[in-house]
Amino acid sequence: MGISTTSLLGTPLVLGGKRARSPDEKLVQNTSVQLAEATEDIDAHRQGVLYANANMTDARMADMFQGDEVGNTAHIDLAKVQMFYFTLIAAVGYFMDVAMSVARGMTSAMPALSQGMLALLAISHGGYLLGKTGDHSNSKQT
Repeated sequence: MGISTTSLLGTPLVLGGKRARSPDEKLVQNTSVQLAEATEDIDAHRQGVLYANANMTDARMADMFQGDEVGNTAHIDLAKVQMFYFTLIAAVGYFMDVAMSVARGMTSAMPALSQGMLALLAISHGGYLLGKTGDHSNSKQT
């Protein structure tokens, strides 16, 4: 829980500094073409270099896997993909441990996560946070 909470709280901290920056105009134009969205709309709704949909109804499931910045929002963010799949694999693995414990009649406590799984979880979340620190919009201070 501590690793996930650190990632949950660390992401807005890392992204917070990007709200005071502005993206390279060429990247805004490229993103405009890739998303078939007017450059003015992107500029009107972005928060610094962070891309934002105009309305909540514009959100899609694919947004979970796209970049956060104007410069990479039209592309898959590998850090998000690896975090999603690792979390899915870890959850399925832990569910199987719980199911096996119940099948064996060992219901006095939840099974413990292995040290290896905890280390992989920490590496996964660390890689995710490090991926957020990069400048994907060739930004400059506003």
